[in-house]
Amino acid sequence: MWASTGKEYTPFVRYGNKSDELNIFVNGTGETYDEDDMCGAEGEMDGYSYYVLLENLQPNTEYYYKFGNPDEG
Repeated sequence: MWASTGKEYTPFVRYGNKSDELNIFVNGTGETYDEDDMCGAEGEMDGYSYYVLLENLQPNTEYYYKFGNPDEG
C-alpha cells in the first residue's frame, strides 16, 4: 500500500528474486481519500491510496521490487 497526491492511475508492482530480473508483474487498485478520511486533519489532504497484493511469496526468500504506475515507471 502507498499513497499519492498526484493523479489517479492503475498501480503495479514488479518483483522477483533478483534485482535485475523483476519478472512478476501485478496490477492493483486505487481509491480516493480526503481530509475527512484522515481524522479531520487540516490542510490539503486529498489524494489516492493504492493497494497491490503479492501472492505465493515463499518464506525465507529475499525479493526485489519496483512499484508505481505504468505511465511513469
